Amino acid sequence: MPLENKEKNELVGTHLEKLAFGDELMVSDRVITPKFSKISLAVGKDSGWYEIDLNLADLYTWGKEKGCEYFSGTCPVNLPEFCDQIESKSCSEDHLYVTECAKSQYTESCGINKNLYSCKLHHSVKDDRFYFGEDSVCLKSEVSIL
Repeated sequence: MPLENKEKNELVGTHLEKLAFGDELMVSDRVITPKFSKISLAVGKDSGWYEIDLNLADLYTWGKEKGCEYFSGTCPVNLPEFCDQIESKSCSEDHLYVTECAKSQYTESCGINKNLYSCKLHHSVKDDRFYFGEDSVCLKSEVSIL
């Protein structure tokens, strides 16, 4: 399991590698909506400090079914978790979040799509371009004006 390896970081070897585990609870970067995956829960269980029910883990899709290339430590921009247009907005793979392409000290030169906010709100919000409500999802589209 890849651990944080940025040399100028006090979290080296104590947290999961951001490029490999993106929005997982145990990465060293701030995550807006961290996932309590089976990985996080298993770490707690293996420590012997907690009794854990792995069935309570969040659905975790970051890097799912992407193969070994995904864990190479490089920026595979052909994968939906990664991006190359910094500050561009998109949708998360599960269509629940608006994302923004960003870099951090933990991703070096790699841009990753970080969740900005949920598309599901407990109250309805509407403006000229967007509608957010309990049943909303994020869909990426382009509009062309003829």
